[in-house]
Amino acid sequence: MRNLNKIFDYQNETFKPFLIDSGSNFFRKLIFFFRILIDTPHRTIINSLKKNLKYLKGNTVLDVGCGNQFYKRYIPENMDYNGIEIKETKKYFKNFSDVIYYNGKKIPFKNETFDNALCLEVLEHVYDFQNLIKEINRVLKKNGIL
Repeated sequence: MRNLNKIFDYQNETFKPFLIDSGSNFFRKLIFFFRILIDTPHRTIINSLKKNLKYLKGNTVLDVGCGNQFYKRYIPENMDYNGIEIKETKKYFKNFSDVIYYNGKKIPFKNETFDNALCLEVLEHVYDFQNLIKEINRVLKKNGIL
């Protein structure tokens, strides 16, 4: 396998996400509507998530790299949703009181805590993505859904 560090400069990535937020006023909701309408990749992710929600099991979900918790709205209300994010992203996203900020290396939960995990639009921003996948696997229960 090629050394990806020589191809991509992960250490100096400039992470400036365009927030996807439906907002609370009419103007923000209108912008959100048009953003989702014209953003084919994002619409594809949403459609795929909706289609696959039937495979979720149990009652716990971990959203790895939750950002502004955009996908939380699609998780069934009877499920316990937990979002984690790295500390460095606090300057880009709203500070939600229920987001758990961590160092990006060890997910701050015990082994086999979650029935399900989401990791959407995250891996391309992670330097050590193999470790992140191992950590997600560690906190998923046996036969958990990712």
